[in-house]
Amino acid sequence: NMKRTSVFFRVMPIAIAGLIASGCGSSRQMAQTQSMSPFGQNIADAPCVEKDTHEYFVGIGIETCTKYTMNEGAQKALMAAQTQVASKMKSRIKAATTQYLNSYGSNQGADAQNKMENMGEKVINAIMNDTYAECGPRYSNMDDKGNVQCYIGVRVYKKQIVDAMVNQVSNDEKMKIDFKEKQFREQMEKAFNEYKDEQ
Repeated sequence: NMKRTSVFFRVMPIAIAGLIASGCGSSRQMAQTQSMSPFGQNIADAPCVEKDTHEYFVGIGIETCTKYTMNEGAQKALMAAQTQVASKMKSRIKAATTQYLNSYGSNQGADAQNKMENMGEKVINAIMNDTYAECGPRYSNMDDKGNVQCYIGVRVYKKQIVDAMVNQVSNDEKMKIDFKEKQFREQMEKAFNEYKDEQ
């Protein structure tokens, strides 16, 4: 279902949520690094910072703004988070489709790779259009120049991506003739699980 980004919860759209500071779940696994956040803690303890899991990809947007531009800062942070997660999706979809075609072949040759990559772009765009903040916006304390940091986190569930890709391929008149859904799902899951989060 392309209209369902989050299995568990969705925070209100960013235009409404601009000045609301809603928290992240305390049970989430946080990224480990020694950098300091404006919150006076390690970045690992900062809001909306977490790693990808077997279940979902995450994007983290951090934007500097002033108390007068917090709404705009939140929108830019959301866009940065969406761009980050879209990049992860794109690289993994390409890896999965390449491996699938190399392993199971297709009568369409190189054209099949191009078609699948185009389908991947459609899937990514559709998912990104329906992706909201899962965490945040959260704001740091103001620094001595009057700036604050806005944090936003988004999630995209891997099963949603796989299901959307399967639907795209199986609805294509030519592609579905050679399509092996079980093997395609396996390649997608493998590619997603091999992704190393470098945050």
